Amino acid sequence: MRIAVIMDPIEHVQVDKDTSFALMLAAHSRGHEVLYLSHRDLWAVGDRLRATVRTVKVQRANPPAHAIVGAPREIDVATIDAILVRTDPPFNDAYLYTTQLLELVRGKTLVVNDPRGLRDANEKLYALHFADVMPATIVTHHAAHIRAFLQKIGGRGVIKPLDGAGGRGVMVLDEKDLNFNAIIETLTNDGKRLAMVQEFLPAVRQGLLDDGTEGHDVVRCREG
Repeated sequence: MRIAVIMDPIEHVQVDKDTSFALMLAAHSRGHEVLYLSHRDLWAVGDRLRATVRTVKVQRANPPAHAIVGAPREIDVATIDAILVRTDPPFNDAYLYTTQLLELVRGKTLVVNDPRGLRDANEKLYALHFADVMPATIVTHHAAHIRAFLQKIGGRGVIKPLDGAGGRGVMVLDEKDLNFNAIIETLTNDGKRLAMVQEFLPAVRQGLLDDGTEGHDVVRCREG
């Protein structure tokens, strides 16, 4: 198979932590050809999706030896067996346009994850469908809503932007903090941008669930 991976710059990959890198290693071990590109390498000619790709061979080694990248070449994306969309958020215009371009190969190339799912299932907002396994949560533009919510849950929480990843922009929000109002104003852009506010779970620092059992993956989901 020929598998193309749309991802962030491969030179910055953390070899022991990056899931995209692990997927590429697994593909190599099964004899598949792996191609590397960024979202900027996609374009359309009429209804044909084109891409500039580079063959890549990866291995567990310290950068830059972890990835051997070939010369760029242009291909018709419909000739690829599968394309993995692995770029990190934010979900901005570039991310949206990438999903729309990938619609041109629907039914021709396997796209993982499905572009419609990438558009509709925002990684933070979609989690609201599973509120029974989340800490107490609100999503709002309004500082008054946030203050009322914090008072209800004991005066301490976590505020985060909807379009971040890897903990970027996540702050502890405490109504006793002198910067309390400034943090809300910053994260909501003075009420112009939605923010998520959640109950603070102290046990997250120890990797424990509320019942004291270990649950590192679940805790990460709750926190991030």
